[in-house]
Amino acid sequence: MTTRDSLLAALVAVSLACHSTPQKATTQPLAKESTALVVAPPPQAEPTHADSGSGTPDSSVTPPPPSAPTIPVVRGLVMVSALHLEEGDRENTVMISEASPEGVTYTWRYQERTAAGEKVEDSFERFDSANDLAAAPRLNSMFRRGAGREEEPGYTAMVISRASYNGVRDKGVTPYTIKALPKATTGMASLGPSMSLVTLKGTLSLVSPQPEMIPLLLNGNRIGLAALHLRGRFDFQDDHREADYWVLADSNHPLILKGVAGPKLFQMVRIEIPEESGPAEARVERTLLRECRVELPGIYFAFASAELQPASEPALSVVASLLSRHPEWSFSIEGHTDSVGNAAANQKLSVDRAEAVRTALVERHAIAPERLNFLGFGATRPREPNATLEGRARNRRVELVRSCGRQ
Repeated sequence: MTTRDSLLAALVAVSLACHSTPQKATTQPLAKESTALVVAPPPQAEPTHADSGSGTPDSSVTPPPPSAPTIPVVRGLVMVSALHLEEGDRENTVMISEASPEGVTYTWRYQERTAAGEKVEDSFERFDSANDLAAAPRLNSMFRRGAGREEEPGYTAMVISRASYNGVRDKGVTPYTIKALPKATTGMASLGPSMSLVTLKGTLSLVSPQPEMIPLLLNGNRIGLAALHLRGRFDFQDDHREADYWVLADSNHPLILKGVAGPKLFQMVRIEIPEESGPAEARVERTLLRECRVELPGIYFAFASAELQPASEPALSVVASLLSRHPEWSFSIEGHTDSVGNAAANQKLSVDRAEAVRTALVERHAIAPERLNFLGFGATRPREPNATLEGRARNRRVELVRSCGRQ
């Protein structure tokens, strides 16, 4: 596979999760607010043979508890979603690179190492205006190659608009439109700056007024986020599609947390809220003092490789700072994987990822190499069951182990 084909294949993987909506853009003035959050796109709706009706349940939605976690929209917020594929769970790391009263810019930095050892990387940007985040009844989650900072007026990319959320919450159903790859699309021919998409019009309906909990890791801690369960039904000529969505139960930030369309499954698995280095470092330090071991949040690798992504730098800086302040400390860096694939490949990947973290600390942060050991355990030490997308995401991790016995 060539470099270009590998990159396009990655875009195919992401576009499988694509939903979108075109209609005529609203012309009324809208408040300029920055209230969207980025996620990799939800699964493209599966073709169905017949429209099964919208169904309008009791729209009296049970509000989430006041103590429910909230996800702010701030520069530096990192969203990690996973799309389940036959060869494994492809994680997509997208960052809010800008958040202002004018809108939000989402940046996806793609990295992969091919089977031939060739490094493939690119960067894609999508801008959602404050007007669209407030009221657009349309969704288009495609990241186009070669488009620079792309903007799709009248659309949102990673959330449903506040108006659409309020409509389906209060009335049980709201008109909605998606833009997606044609039903007959195969391979990679449709991708690129001039890709052809189809517009499917339909509705989003409320499946249940009771919010459901979606598990994910928030700054390394397992939590559940309350989400509204919605069902989308869309049509274009003889093309009928249906998909289920779980949207954060927050009218100010209705981000898509999960999507299911036939066998395709998309789910948000990790969120890293940026914070000052002090609190993050103190949290890791307390755990190491108490338990001599900590899962290191904020470490990101390219799919099925040991390529560290740029978003890992804040976590590496925390480790370097701890080693600077505790010259008596040394660490073992442990790599772990999920159970997808064969044991030998997982073992090698876990070792390679642990070594990549050590190399980054030595070369970028001037940590003495003798203070850092590395080893890998493959899939032999899971923290959660590998049967779920969120469990596998938790098991793909790096841990720091302090040499307490020598202190």
